[in-house]
Amino acid sequence: MKKLLFIAALGGLFAATAVQAQQSIYVCGSTAFRSNAYRAIKSMFDAGSLSFNAQGKGSGASLMTFSGTITNLYGNQTVTIYADWTGSAQGIHSLTATPGDNLNFLVNSTPDGDTNLFTHTADLAFSDVFQSTSGFNSPQLTDEQVAIQPFCWVRNPSTPNTLTNVTIQQLRYALGGSAPLSYFIGSTNAADYTNIVYLTGRNKDSGSRLIALSDALYTGSVSMYSNILGTPVKMTINQVVNGVNYGPGFSSGGQEAGNLSLSGPNMIGYLGYADARTVVASGGQLLTYNGNLPFNGWAGTTNGFDIPDFTPVTTGKYSMWGPEHLYINPSGANYTTAYPVFTNLVGFINSDITNLANTPITAIPISAMGNTTRTSDGGKISP
Repeated sequence: MKKLLFIAALGGLFAATAVQAQQSIYVCGSTAFRSNAYRAIKSMFDAGSLSFNAQGKGSGASLMTFSGTITNLYGNQTVTIYADWTGSAQGIHSLTATPGDNLNFLVNSTPDGDTNLFTHTADLAFSDVFQSTSGFNSPQLTDEQVAIQPFCWVRNPSTPNTLTNVTIQQLRYALGGSAPLSYFIGSTNAADYTNIVYLTGRNKDSGSRLIALSDALYTGSVSMYSNILGTPVKMTINQVVNGVNYGPGFSSGGQEAGNLSLSGPNMIGYLGYADARTVVASGGQLLTYNGNLPFNGWAGTTNGFDIPDFTPVTTGKYSMWGPEHLYINPSGANYTTAYPVFTNLVGFINSDITNLANTPITAIPISAMGNTTRTSDGGKISP
């Protein structure tokens, strides 16, 4: 009997050890920052240990699962990091909701392309905005600013190239949905009075939208249009995620960039720099905002588009930017397990966005900002 009890106890010890030998962390949030997060998370794992599933889409995937060892944080335990890039506001909601939102995650880290899913709550969330901007203010999350995210106004390929700049005052009218070309370019040409420029954009889950509206000091209602077979169609279908109605609009920057890459009606929209690049590649154009672009020019590549000089942001001359935040709920059930990743991702992200081999460079390290700071989205830039 004692021998049987000993064997049973030993079996229980082995089972407990097996459970302890695995750690799982769940990440959600900003789609604009996911390519940086993708590379940073990959680089956390020990060389040769990592397997990952991004559904064959790499850094553009909506769902990602990484598995391997991170010995400096978890010893020889297998660590699996699951990611569901849900959006900036929704990421904060997922950490503050009671109970937490059940998100979709990929079950397996291999083979790449496996689509089997399961649901779980999130431990960490990336967001382009301060918690106060999201509207989900309780409980107070622990916030680590990991980078600076610049945003851009962009026009589609068919909008006349006479439209090169937008101002805060112009946007406070155009965010209602549309405005004549003459309004943007100061034209007295009769044809420009009837040549309409339509606004397109993201739903209220989007950090780029929240930043664009905050920076333009806009608090009114927003109407947006989509290019449907060359016709401007007002977007009216509400996006509802985990019980929150985020209203009409595109659910990712990639979707908006794809629509802005089409010719047809004149359109402008707001995008993170990474997505804005795809519109430019399709014949669109970055617009100056209050007379400035987020960079002075480019250096380091033959086409000059991969390594921009973000001095206008770092010196306070360009205002359409915000810190990229990484949040954790200090009262979360998996806080102890997830906290080492939370604290260590900062360094890996900094390495990613300062490594010129990781082109295109689409974010700015915190260290590059010097004394240039802001404490709220759209708030004053100091000094």
